[in-house]
Amino acid sequence: MKRAVAIALTLLLCCGVVLASDKDKKRKDKPGNSIDEVLGDWEGSMKLHGERMKVVLHIVRDKDSVRVTVDSPDQSQYGVEGMRFAYYNARLRFDMPKLGAIYEGRIPWGPTRMEGIFSQGSDSASLTLFKLGSPADAGASPDVPVVTGEFLGDWEGLLDIGQRKLRFVLHVRRGAGGTRATADSPDQDTFGIAVPELSNTEKAFRFSIPEINAKFEGTIDGFASTIRGTFTQNGKPTPLMLSKQ
Repeated sequence: MKRAVAIALTLLLCCGVVLASDKDKKRKDKPGNSIDEVLGDWEGSMKLHGERMKVVLHIVRDKDSVRVTVDSPDQSQYGVEGMRFAYYNARLRFDMPKLGAIYEGRIPWGPTRMEGIFSQGSDSASLTLFKLGSPADAGASPDVPVVTGEFLGDWEGLLDIGQRKLRFVLHVRRGAGGTRATADSPDQDTFGIAVPELSNTEKAFRFSIPEINAKFEGTIDGFASTIRGTFTQNGKPTPLMLSKQ
């Protein structure tokens, strides 16, 4: 398995543009001791040598114990066993002896979003996971109204902030729990920012990220390959063209 590198949880798009609100910074862990809160399938990504890698975590009850397995679809690895699982006070931990790795996480947003650190040897990476199949997920919105098919997929563009240009990547997926979107800023080593509000008409596409006081409005071209619009954060508009990857 490739070595994991550290990932910053906070993305700064440009001078003074903050992706985490002061209110969020003051939030405290919600206490939780019931295993039922973490049972299920979780999905997220972490950065490995400049590339984003998907991680899927499965936590199931197995008679009187809890069984944990981890998938890395991008590396065709599935069912990696997690050992010595522990969960208390909204925090969890388990080892992956096969990988020489440890994951330690917490659930500060309620039982639909998990934030933690994946450690392997002397390296570590931030890994945020969203619970699959839950429309209450901080990164999900219901399929009514649905985001139509041409807007599903991965979109990438450049934000020109004056001093430099930063890549912005939007992932739009549809699953059992609804349409879910997340955003990345690879140049800031930040991935999986929840995009809870998105919608479209025949040609127009909109999304907003209240956590960072940002929104985007644009129109899709006739080939459904680019979306041209404006990304506005803290009242400052910036042109942004997203291309389908």
